[in-house]
Amino acid sequence: MRELIGLRRAGEHALRQLAPSGALRVLADALTEDPLPPSTSDEAIDATILFVDIEGFSDHVARTGDDAASRVLDLLDRAVADAIAGTSCRVVKRLGDGVMVATEDPGDGVSAAAAMPRRFAELVAAEGVGLRLRAGSHRGVVRRRGDDLIGYHVNVAARVAERASGGATLITGALRDSVQLAPALRADPAGRLVAKGVPERPRLYEIVHVAPAAT
Repeated sequence: MRELIGLRRAGEHALRQLAPSGALRVLADALTEDPLPPSTSDEAIDATILFVDIEGFSDHVARTGDDAASRVLDLLDRAVADAIAGTSCRVVKRLGDGVMVATEDPGDGVSAAAAMPRRFAELVAAEGVGLRLRAGSHRGVVRRRGDDLIGYHVNVAARVAERASGGATLITGALRDSVQLAPALRADPAGRLVAKGVPERPRLYEIVHVAPAAT
């Protein structure tokens, strides 16, 4: 949690400089337009990448000011930490209200992606704040450079999250095909991703929480 809060504070200035299009688009555009060249120190790994960000956060900052916005970012930190607790997921980095998480276990990735918007909704409801978290996740071979992960599939994951509406979790077919969903979850077809820098138009699925059967 301390690491998350430290990352949030470091990104607050960057947050105020973001264009209205949001953190995920800024990041995905940067990855698409200015890809980092390979390095001999890079390690190729099969990873599940997850991005989340807060829908409408820029407008919220404009209405409520930095202090209230900082409180919401604290709640985001807590939602992320709670969702990845007990899994192999780790926070890679954040940009403003966006958080990038990664794991080499696709099952853990899907579980965390499904849990984050729900946990965030619980936390902001207790504060009387009407904001929602959106999540997107994808699996592919990426390059590990130090603590960071880079490459085409990182961009795809960011684009998937950008496509999601607030409160929703979207995953690609590549990720859906590699996991067995928990009984409490289902994956509903959600079309294809049409986005800059993603020529193959991957299948999308929305992860939905299934209500327990009445007894």
